[in-house]
Amino acid sequence: MREAIELKPDLVLTDIMIPRLSGLDVCKRLKAHTDTFHIPIILITAHSSLKQNIEGLQYGADDYITKPFDMELLLLKCHNLIRNRK
Repeated sequence: MREAIELKPDLVLTDIMIPRLSGLDVCKRLKAHTDTFHIPIILITAHSSLKQNIEGLQYGADDYITKPFDMELLLLKCHNLIRNRK
């Protein structure tokens, strides 16, 4: 979280299930911060339910991808989100 505020990356890719702070909480905090709200966020998870997908998008995620995923698809999504922000 702190690193994203300091480094201002082009994109944040996070799993929902991470130690200490969930990916959903990371997303919510970054989208609420004036210095980072514009950074696109992709959430990755093993949960493929529609409810989980909706929850991730409600937290402000720009996309939500379930495991296992195709690396080419993920890279294209990342590329498009970064390109569209510039």
